[in-house]
Amino acid sequence: MKLSNWISISAVALTSVFFSTAHADEVWKTEIGNVIYADEINEYAVLHFPTMRENVMGIAYIKDLAGNYDNRDHTFEGYWVEPIAGASTACEVGIVDAQGDTYRSWGRLKLIFTETAFPSGWVALRGECFDEPTDALVGKPIIGAIEIQETKFEAE
Repeated sequence: MKLSNWISISAVALTSVFFSTAHADEVWKTEIGNVIYADEINEYAVLHFPTMRENVMGIAYIKDLAGNYDNRDHTFEGYWVEPIAGASTACEVGIVDAQGDTYRSWGRLKLIFTETAFPSGWVALRGECFDEPTDALVGKPIIGAIEIQETKFEAE
C-alpha cells in the first residue's frame, strides 16, 4: 500500500472516531466554555455544558430538538440540571432527569437559534428552579476538529 493511500485511509478513520464524540458534530463556544450536543433521548437533545467546578458538566435537555438539524426557526424549551457541587444554587425541590438521576440544582431553559439549519449559533435563556428563564448565554458554532475533554457527571 502506498504511503499516501495509508495516510488518507488513516485520516478518514481518525476523523470518524474523533467526531463520534459529539453526537451531531455540534459544539458551540460560549463565555463559560464549550457546549456539546452529546446525545438524544426520545424527543430531547442532550447538551453538556461546563459548570463552576472544573471537569464537572451540567446537562441540558431540549425538547423537540433531537434529530432536528434543518427546522430550528422557533423557540425550543427544556430544562437543565447540574451536580450540586458544580452549581451556584440548590432548589427546594429536586427533579429526576430523562436518565433517571435526581438533581437539586436545575431550572427551565429556552433556546433560540440564530439560523434555521445546522450549523447555527444560539441564545439560551436560563432560569433557576421554577423561575422564568432570563439569564442569557450566547453560543457560536465551532466548525472543524476540536478536542473534547473527559468530564464527570455527578447526580445527587
